[in-house]
Amino acid sequence: MWFRRRPYDIILEAVHYAPDGKTIAWARGYERLFSHYTDRRIFSRADLIRALRQGKRIAVGQRKPLLGNQFDIQGEVVLAPHGSDLWLVMKGTEREAPRELAGVPHL
Repeated sequence: MWFRRRPYDIILEAVHYAPDGKTIAWARGYERLFSHYTDRRIFSRADLIRALRQGKRIAVGQRKPLLGNQFDIQGEVVLAPHGSDLWLVMKGTEREAPRELAGVPHL
């Protein structure tokens, strides 16, 4: 039987790092409201951690040109322990990430 996955609640397109260069200060992306995504929004690191803890799904991707509600998804974002802190990383890179969301375009 085929099951359709629940759509992503937040899709991030770029991040801005804190002065330490390893943790995210804020990220730019889109939030799903009902069946559509919002215009670009800014999400603080705390907003993203809170959303993941509430069970929301977050992905990294880019909006497809001229197809407003469709995205090219790079990967899903998860929380991973890093020392005494939690990092936002893409699923599958939990152990090797040199910084949060490495490989994502940054501002």
